[in-house]
Amino acid sequence: MRACYRRITGPGEGVVRVSEPVMLSWSGGKDSALALWVLARDPAWRVVRLLTTVTTGYDRVSIHGVRRSLLARQAAALGLPVTEVEIPPGCSNEVYEARVAEALARPECAGVRCVAFGDLFLEDVRVPAENLLGGEERYTQREGFKAAMQTFDVTRPTVAAMAVGIGRAAFEYTRDRLREELNLSRPIPRYGVIVERLARMERELHAARLLVWQAASMADQRIPNTKEASMAKAYAGAVATRVCAEAVELLGAAGIRHDRWVEKWFRDIKVFDIFEGTGQVQRLVVARRLFEPFGVRV
Repeated sequence: MRACYRRITGPGEGVVRVSEPVMLSWSGGKDSALALWVLARDPAWRVVRLLTTVTTGYDRVSIHGVRRSLLARQAAALGLPVTEVEIPPGCSNEVYEARVAEALARPECAGVRCVAFGDLFLEDVRVPAENLLGGEERYTQREGFKAAMQTFDVTRPTVAAMAVGIGRAAFEYTRDRLREELNLSRPIPRYGVIVERLARMERELHAARLLVWQAASMADQRIPNTKEASMAKAYAGAVATRVCAEAVELLGAAGIRHDRWVEKWFRDIKVFDIFEGTGQVQRLVVARRLFEPFGVRV
């Protein structure tokens, strides 16, 4: 079995073309989809099977974290079978190569001597002067970074709103589920603890939503809102993460079942405290804006 590497940035580049069946290393993302499109247009190759790695214990494709169920639907839509290779978390290159070699020795891979990998290359990419953010003058004055940072004043409230939405969904699902299963009005001590936790979850979500509304309103009115956008992003991301975690705790075993939305929300929410600036960065931005009028640099 050999790996056939072919650059997909030009028609004249690549290995010697031989007409034979090929397996495609499939990540479930745009890179492998583009590679499949290129191979399908080239009569020298015939893709007969997908090859992918799945991390043990996570039930997901190792590269992009695509669920196995989605992987199966992708393969069905493409009309191609899939060869799955299970690898452990934190897999070393030696273990990876050994597992792949074992998979390629399976009967269903017989007759296939080539595996295609799709890599994206961005070479000689030029940005026209008219497309420079803020124009060429701001670029020469090194103001492009400042202009880019200003876009966060609009996008951070948007991300915060998404976090609040996921947090509210987890809260409302948990509240309704517990209301159906438990009579929370009964004078049972642990019920009182549950009610208090639910009240705190709603209180914090409401505060986060108000921060988002304030930052978004200021952005709509073209009022400088760097501090407010960072406050909304930092608080909403942290609150929604905490709410989703509490939802899982309150629901118990039902909170970690793959067929329940709470489990998905719990997995999804963490990224909202990371992208568009981590919570730590947002708090630093807020601190700088707070002390800026006093001439203190934080």
